[in-house]
Amino acid sequence: LPLEAVDPADLRAAGPGQEAALAAGDARRLVAEALRHLPPRERAAVVLRDIEGLSAEEAARILGSTAATVRSQACSARLKIRRFAERLWRRP
Repeated sequence: LPLEAVDPADLRAAGPGQEAALAAGDARRLVAEALRHLPPRERAAVVLRDIEGLSAEEAARILGSTAATVRSQACSARLKIRRFAERLWRRP
């Protein structure tokens, strides 16, 4: 299931105070849910780069890819996660 097809209403905190709820832990859940729906290579690239803190070169060695490909995949994954979050925050 592509990230764009996931209904963010399922992840939204109930009632008012959405920002406070996200700050209290829903942000982690949102990112985890978004990661689940990313293509495997994009998910691996963004996890290795942004969560594990590896360089593009280190991640590339692990993934058997080039540093440029890892940077591109991580960038694409970040954009998809950002769009998913924006969809969540815009809904009433």
